[in-house]
Amino acid sequence: MKKNTNYFLLLVLLAINIIKAVPPVNFFYPDDHPFRLQRQEDRDWQFSIYAESGLNVTGKNCAGEESNILQIWNKTQDALAMVRGFPLDSSIGQFSLLFNDIADDGIRGHLKFCANASLGGIFPIFRFYLPKNLTLSLTTPFYWMRVKDVGVFDLTESSTFGDLVVREELTGRLNSVLKEFGDGLTISNWERVGPGDFWLEVDWVKNFCQPRRENLTNVFLNIRGGLTLPTGLAQDVNQVLSVPFGNDHALGIVFGGEVQMTWWNRFVLGIDAEFWQLFGTSRYYRVKTDISQTDFLLLAKTKARKRWGFTQRYDIWGEFLLGCGFSFEIWYQHLKHNRDRYSFFDSNYIESIANTAGSLQEWSIHNIIFMAKYSGLCHCMDSALIPQFGLFYRKPFNGYGALLADTLGVSMAFEF
Repeated sequence: MKKNTNYFLLLVLLAINIIKAVPPVNFFYPDDHPFRLQRQEDRDWQFSIYAESGLNVTGKNCAGEESNILQIWNKTQDALAMVRGFPLDSSIGQFSLLFNDIADDGIRGHLKFCANASLGGIFPIFRFYLPKNLTLSLTTPFYWMRVKDVGVFDLTESSTFGDLVVREELTGRLNSVLKEFGDGLTISNWERVGPGDFWLEVDWVKNFCQPRRENLTNVFLNIRGGLTLPTGLAQDVNQVLSVPFGNDHALGIVFGGEVQMTWWNRFVLGIDAEFWQLFGTSRYYRVKTDISQTDFLLLAKTKARKRWGFTQRYDIWGEFLLGCGFSFEIWYQHLKHNRDRYSFFDSNYIESIANTAGSLQEWSIHNIIFMAKYSGLCHCMDSALIPQFGLFYRKPFNGYGALLADTLGVSMAFEF
């Protein structure tokens, strides 16, 4: 009875896949293809650790053009629109009356935000080899991210009376306005270090040897599923460009699979696809009250239900087996996330306006990865420990509405 119960639990886990973090940044994931190492039949478990650090972080705006990281959703931030859309009997509504007769010409009241960023992550992963070709993986990733050198440049001219009023009362004292009406909103440097979501994953893997084929020597299949717990740091809505270290307290489901084909025992061609959907989350978010408002100058903060868009990831790679345990891999990855949506508990806010925010729109990332690997299987077959090492470089080359980081990383694994 106990044995049957254990198999039932494994099947339940297999039906639910790992829920990925979906911030618009090319962080890597614990189940990315190079980090799912093939198990050895005579081993019981594996410990591996992966680390990746950004070398350069740039942005791609919604039109796919290269931009500063603080311009991926809006080329400029609109301070005039920032104070619009509030009830006239509110303090912000009264303050906005100063600018009622001042037109927004695309320059007056506009600010250009610029900054630099650095980021990285580390994953310790424990894998336990189970019967029936199943593998259980457990990990809690840790991330760090820093936004620095934040600069705010006022584009408002001094040609008209309206220009002077905006400069004196609004853009020239932006920090004071944010302190008075922004409910904690700041435009400044920040740094965060902390955990991502704890996750577990169950993989079913199997090799199918092809002894009767001359060229195709092996076919490898992987079907995986898992579950995460929302232990990661959530988005800080008071910080500019804050990125959650996980799924921003969301749960979800996904399914995925992988096929690898080995040719002439020298070349491996692989294809992987994953599709996942996060469940909605209810927490406080910053929202638009006017259609012209921009993402980093949102004064309104309210509790909302966020419905996450559908996410998909595709991987294609080729691996060259060089002999003596060494191999080299070229890997293409595409990640796409559909639009998110807010539903409000407070009837004072209009969903059709709030859902035009750039941060809620569809985004996409393309990466190419180069990876050199070594497996000690050939040299350590009879040893108590089998080591595996890897070195990889990630180069983003396309996308929109996202942060793109050139990254360098290392991996290390031991099977026992």
